[in-house]
Amino acid sequence: MTRLSLRNVNKKCPNNDMVVKNFSLDIADKEFVVLAGPAGCGKTLLIRMIAGLEESNSGEIYIDGELVNDRETKDRGVAMIFSNYALYPQMNVYDNIAFALKLARIPQEEMDRRIHAIAEFMKIEGLLSRMPEKLSEEETLQAVIARAIVKEPKVLLMDDPLIRITGENKTTIEHKMAELKEKLDIPIVYAHRDRKRP
Repeated sequence: MTRLSLRNVNKKCPNNDMVVKNFSLDIADKEFVVLAGPAGCGKTLLIRMIAGLEESNSGEIYIDGELVNDRETKDRGVAMIFSNYALYPQMNVYDNIAFALKLARIPQEEMDRRIHAIAEFMKIEGLLSRMPEKLSEEETLQAVIARAIVKEPKVLLMDDPLIRITGENKTTIEHKMAELKEKLDIPIVYAHRDRKRP
């Protein structure tokens, strides 16, 4: 089943240059799609349009077969992880992960179940009581990923979150993302800057 469809999506810059032109794409459950290209080519803009953070000039965006162009971000069923990700500094890891669930008024028992399940999967059970300032970069990203997927979104969007991770830590997160693809029955769209291009 196609979960995410884009039909002839267009987006112009304020100077009227076309950044995204007649872009169409169908993404099914469990598909991991990478949008690659140099900075400024429109991949982040495309992800932001899917999320509802930017409006397209024309074209249609469907999630689960429903047109979402006029829906607010919170009503689209998407989760997004930015390249400049961060945790709420005044909350520990548990409360960071729980934040969206509390807004959605998820019962405490169900909230605990979801948070401990995702913490176990991300291997951050021992970090739930820790404050963000005490986390490494890798641990912070793991907590941010947990916060995104605990909401059980219909689509997961990632804007090159690995750009700040290096070495063995990057390999660890990449392996975890491969596991994530198998665990989640949803489309994942990943914007990746192609650093081989000028």
